[in-house]
This record gives sequence, C-alpha cells and structure tokens, in this order.
Amino acid sequence: MTIDIFKKGIKRLQEAFPRRSIIPGFYWNSLKEIPDNVFIKVVLAITKEPVNLQPSRDLLEAIKSGASHITRLQAGPTELADDKKKFEKWKAERAETIPEGWTKLKEKLKGSSCQNQAS
Repeated sequence: MTIDIFKKGIKRLQEAFPRRSIIPGFYWNSLKEIPDNVFIKVVLAITKEPVNLQPSRDLLEAIKSGASHITRLQAGPTELADDKKKFEKWKAERAETIPEGWTKLKEKLKGSSCQNQAS
C-alpha cells in the first residue's frame, strides 16, 4: 500500500473512532501489505457503518479480516481453481494415510445409519 492512501485511511478512521487509540506506526507495520484498493474498501465499509464494529472488537483485526474477505471475493477463477487443486491433492495425500479398516468401518456405519433412518 502507498503511504498516501494509508494516511488518508488512518485519518478517516481517527475521525470515525475518536475514542479509539490508533497508533499510525503500529497500524502501518501491520497493514502495509494490503493493496491500496482493498484498504480503501475496508476503511470505507468500517467507517460507513461503525455500528457493526463492536466496542470490544479490535479495529486492526477488523481491517485485516475485511481485507482478507475482499481479497477472497476478488479472486478470479484461476485462483479458485488453484485452491481446489491444492485441496484435492491434500485430500488424496490424506486418503493414503487412512488405514483400510477405518474406511470399512466408516462404510459399515454409513449403511447402518441409512437402515436406522428407513425403519
């Protein structure tokens, strides 16, 4: 993120939350990796409806959480497909470590729960 965008965002947050202690240096070190457009959207969302921000919730954590959420929403089909491939690979690797007896027991339990529901 650029320092100018950061300063404007911090100023807006300080105006919206005058009773909160916002230490710019600490916030900068924690948030500088967030892209400009994401930071702007998060700050606007938080300051537009500050009622959603509970008094006990950490403002810094709310910004990070909002940025993470926006980044996931902006992820294109390629990134989502890559995540799906990673998950499928992990699942396949995990399946190799499951003992054969466990799989049989799981299938047996599935069958008995279906029979119980039919009764």
